[in-house]
Amino acid sequence: MKVWRNVEIIEEGWRFCTLNSHRYFGKERADALVHSEKKRIEKIELTENGFKVNCYEEITQFQWSEIEKLTGFKVDRLTMDDICIKIESNNKIVYVTEEFDGWRIFMNRLLNEFPRIDKNWEGIIAKPAFERKETELYNRNKNFG
Repeated sequence: MKVWRNVEIIEEGWRFCTLNSHRYFGKERADALVHSEKKRIEKIELTENGFKVNCYEEITQFQWSEIEKLTGFKVDRLTMDDICIKIESNNKIVYVTEEFDGWRIFMNRLLNEFPRIDKNWEGIIAKPAFERKETELYNRNKNFG
């Protein structure tokens, strides 16, 4: 029996949801992810001049220099929240969460690459609980970083 809980549409086509205690996230429809052959991989890794995100075997790579905008927010997971970042460049958008393998290593490097981002942004977004609290962390067009 499928038990869908906590489906949140972040923006057109992007979804976070939970099915039978497993988290699914992606641009495809969540039920397609459940029935696909793709492994449940959520990982972010540093590269020489940037990073790569592996979400359900779909790898997206970024150079630090191509980042246009970073937006932090929370997603309500019923009993707890999930801290997330939307990463945008000219032609790519990807979402990563604190549940991704490599999150803390990535965050440490991100804060070094963009030193004007408040080092406590995760703590600021965390309160109050269960409120999205979307915050622009960096925007190249505003010369903020």
